[in-house]
Amino acid sequence: MPVYGYRCDKCETMFEQHSTVDARNVVCCPKCGSMPPIVVQWFSTPPNTIPDLPEYLDRGMGEGVHIRGRAHRREEMRKRNLTEASDETSVRHAKELLEGHAERKRQGS
Repeated sequence: MPVYGYRCDKCETMFEQHSTVDARNVVCCPKCGSMPPIVVQWFSTPPNTIPDLPEYLDRGMGEGVHIRGRAHRREEMRKRNLTEASDETSVRHAKELLEGHAERKRQGS
């Protein structure tokens, strides 16, 4: 949803508010309650923005690496010649692990 900047005609208060395009001109001034204030700015919020990763210790990279975000994780993986597994690779690997577990279970029984 876009963020609009307003300036009230009556009291000259400046404020910002999230609003739909249809409702952008049906906003009351938070100070004096007059309607409608004048739209003076429009700020677009990027759609589907994904926040960066929180810091964590990745023990899967050998001795354990303290990761400080996506870019840092990619850099550390590149240093160690590691690559991301695609979804297809992950599914195939999981199936192989399950099949191996089932086979060991059959042999042990």
